Amino acid sequence: MWVDGQSFLELKVDGAPRKLDGKVHAVAVYLRDYKQDQGLMVPHLQETVVQGVPKNEKVTIESVTLNRRWMTPDLPMPSKNPVGLWLRAEWLR
Repeated sequence: MWVDGQSFLELKVDGAPRKLDGKVHAVAVYLRDYKQDQGLMVPHLQETVVQGVPKNEKVTIESVTLNRRWMTPDLPMPSKNPVGLWLRAEWLR
């Protein structure tokens, strides 16, 4: 994990290497475009880079909701919440 020395925000996470075409390639996930959402700094752009692969995968977070009670059956609220905080992101590709 790479952390900014001034803001202490995560900038990069070294991922598990991937084997493509018989060769192992390094993987890095970059966290960018931090915005403050309800008192927390949340990255709104996550970019996955695989060494030697020309196209990167980008995930953009459109909105963040904290501490929301879920009422939908497809996303039930866990029985225990050790952190006391739930984050829901609406993802766009």
